[in-house]
Amino acid sequence: MDSSWDVVISSLQDSCNANEELSLNPMKDTTLKGKDQAKTAQVDQILKHQENLEKTKRIIETAVSNIKGLLKIARSGSEIEEMAKHREIGKEAKSGGKNSEPKRIRLSSKYIEAEKSGVHSNTQDKNPGKLSDEAEETAMKIHGRKGRSYYHSAYNPSEPLYAGCEVAFKPKGHNSEWILCEVTRVLSDTKFEVKDPEPDESNPLGQRFKAGWKDVIKIAEANKGLRDYPVGSKVLARYPETTTFYPAVVIGAKRDGTCRLKFDGEEEVGKETLVERRLVLPYPARE
Repeated sequence: MDSSWDVVISSLQDSCNANEELSLNPMKDTTLKGKDQAKTAQVDQILKHQENLEKTKRIIETAVSNIKGLLKIARSGSEIEEMAKHREIGKEAKSGGKNSEPKRIRLSSKYIEAEKSGVHSNTQDKNPGKLSDEAEETAMKIHGRKGRSYYHSAYNPSEPLYAGCEVAFKPKGHNSEWILCEVTRVLSDTKFEVKDPEPDESNPLGQRFKAGWKDVIKIAEANKGLRDYPVGSKVLARYPETTTFYPAVVIGAKRDGTCRLKFDGEEEVGKETLVERRLVLPYPARE
């Protein structure tokens, strides 16, 4: 829920910044005057004004979409609480407790946020994108031992992990970033060896690391079968043309499943970045 409010607030701020950068008020005179050079400058000004209006429109649409999501969460919470109230009243009536006060059930904001983002620790049976038993057996024959990641959501699988799988990996260190790696060995159900595919002077074939199941996040092999994240979801995504993953907020999705994201710390006003769906992962909030 907090992430949705962050998007709304930042969108409104971006709208104000866009207006300060170039006024959103209608242009009073769009008639081309003067010589060719002057006309060219006028055309450029008109195009910039149009681009600024379209960008601001997208920003406001994003804010409205997040507000609708917040209202939906608030209504669903109220409806569930009201249903629980009526259920408790029914129980009291059956038991003859006419004077007893019905109990109310409260949903914590943490639970609502978890349900909205779909991010949980690895304790549930539902796992989208998970291989079928037959496909998993085939993978086992080819790749050997399999493992799993601690982090998954209703929108991303967490298993199986086997040699050759792509993962996001966070090296040990206070300020280290999540980077794209490949699993080279599965040491146990929750321990792995991973390789950074980016070579350097000391490791021309790529550096290798030992990793636990909380240090890796599985990357799906294909976009097919992956559900769209709800607008406002906090995610971890690979920044285009890099091998590094950064926190971002989902502001929409294209028809082909590509995610429209706003990366944390993005300085350009109203900038949205398109990222391939399988490279958008559940945000790894430590429990």
